[in-house]
Amino acid sequence: MAKLALNKSVLNRQKKQLQTYERFLPALELKQQQLMAEKKKAEVDFQAMQRERQTIRVEVGNHLPMLGCSDIHLSGMVTVKNVDLGEEHVVGIKLPSLEEVKLDVVEYGFLSKPHWVDVCIDLLKRAVMLDIKLQIQQQRVELLEKATRSATQRVNLFSKILIPETHQTIRKIQVFVSDMETAAVVRSKMTKQKAMEHK
Repeated sequence: MAKLALNKSVLNRQKKQLQTYERFLPALELKQQQLMAEKKKAEVDFQAMQRERQTIRVEVGNHLPMLGCSDIHLSGMVTVKNVDLGEEHVVGIKLPSLEEVKLDVVEYGFLSKPHWVDVCIDLLKRAVMLDIKLQIQQQRVELLEKATRSATQRVNLFSKILIPETHQTIRKIQVFVSDMETAAVVRSKMTKQKAMEHK
């Protein structure tokens, strides 16, 4: 920190600075709390999606045990044709949002494939959609994590460094100015006393 002159004009500047810091801090703390809440919500949504993906795996195991020994190939039956992403503003930060997903399902004759292929295709579509949602949700969690970290650093800067240091500087200047004023009064009295003695 640069060395400050210990006088009244610097003292006034420091007091104004302190008022500014103390005015900004509540807004920073509010933003930090909002970001933490949004991050928590995004994490909960992400975990719910992961559980849903696990549910699909269980459904595949329960309803389609024949997949393990079937010679019917289903890879490439469902592909992603297009993904439209949007942007959402949450607590002042931009987050990706899913607008639309277009899937391509390969045409197949109902008689050429077993009846359970329909169930499999539906589960595949759900799984592909979920994977896309999970990727976007992970990005949202990461962006909110980064913004929360940054907000916390700013709150800490103000509450733990700038405000306490400014308080300390103000006290130091006040003590110095008070001492100087006391010394000036003492000098003035001594000068008057000497003047009286010389009369």
